[in-house]
Amino acid sequence: MKALVYYGPSDMKLAEYEKPVPKKGEVLLKSKAVGICGSDVHGYLGLTGRRIPPMIMGHEVVALVEETTLENSRYHKGDLVFVDPIVTCKTCENCREGYYSICLNKSNIGVLEVDGAFCEYFTMVEENLIPMPDQVKPEVGVLAEPFSVALHAVKQLTMPAGKVKTIAVIGAGVIGMCTAAVAKDIYPDAEIVIMDVAKKRLDRCRKILGTMIETEDLTAKSYEDIRAAYTGSGFDIVLEAVGVGPTVNGSLTLAKSKGEIVLIGNNQKDISLYYQQIVTRELRVYGTYGFTHRDLEESILKFRDRPYAAAMVDKIVPLEEAVSYFDELAGPDNDYLKIIVDPTL
Repeated sequence: MKALVYYGPSDMKLAEYEKPVPKKGEVLLKSKAVGICGSDVHGYLGLTGRRIPPMIMGHEVVALVEETTLENSRYHKGDLVFVDPIVTCKTCENCREGYYSICLNKSNIGVLEVDGAFCEYFTMVEENLIPMPDQVKPEVGVLAEPFSVALHAVKQLTMPAGKVKTIAVIGAGVIGMCTAAVAKDIYPDAEIVIMDVAKKRLDRCRKILGTMIETEDLTAKSYEDIRAAYTGSGFDIVLEAVGVGPTVNGSLTLAKSKGEIVLIGNNQKDISLYYQQIVTRELRVYGTYGFTHRDLEESILKFRDRPYAAAMVDKIVPLEEAVSYFDELAGPDNDYLKIIVDPTL
């Protein structure tokens, strides 16, 4: 079968790979729509250490069932499914508490050395599959993954909805945009401001999310300016979706005393923090990582209420063209939100 193989920083090639054979309890899947995630691009550049060559990336995936191994399988050949990419052990302390996204023994397809879905076929345990609703196209269904990251992040918050008047989202990429949309679902009366340094992304946000959000250009205004313009004392909630030093510290500046901050971005291993802001203003700072199977199920069901989601998909390309889009996405001037790879093309 054909596979897009990562061999090292900025070195990815289309290669012939052995077609996998499913073990008992697994399903052989035919990749239909695979999103290029920002973490894939950073891995492609060799910036994170979370892609160990040689390996196949791809963890945002909608696939077609090709072959099942269970006698009483609920699936049949040709069924369209979303694939939960995280395989958990179900037995560690975190799993027993229901914290599946931080399972101590998890594996994630397309991450580290585990092969993913930028290929024609791959396998997954059947319990990780979720049927796709008939009305959701495969390329849109891929967005269940970033919407689930956003949902899991917003679920970390404890402030009652009635007390939340202002929410800031830092980062206008796919995760930031999904986070703003989910926050609006849960805090419908709150004013939501999404900010970025990329004017093109802010323009896309306004076109896609419309009146759900306000936007601010971080090249024109400081965090202090934005805080003063909207709240004076600070935002009730700040959702950080970039994960580098300036934006993490910006989230501390934006938040009001006793405010809640959720750190979603994961692009920098070590960050120097404005530590005394956290202590002296009693800020509540939460980390969030990934999502649970339940988050995915909820996000897939919500697509009927998110007709705007289709506008987040920029292009659908075959495996043969995918490497050139990795290079484009790694560039400073791209304004893509989501490139989908369809290995069946």
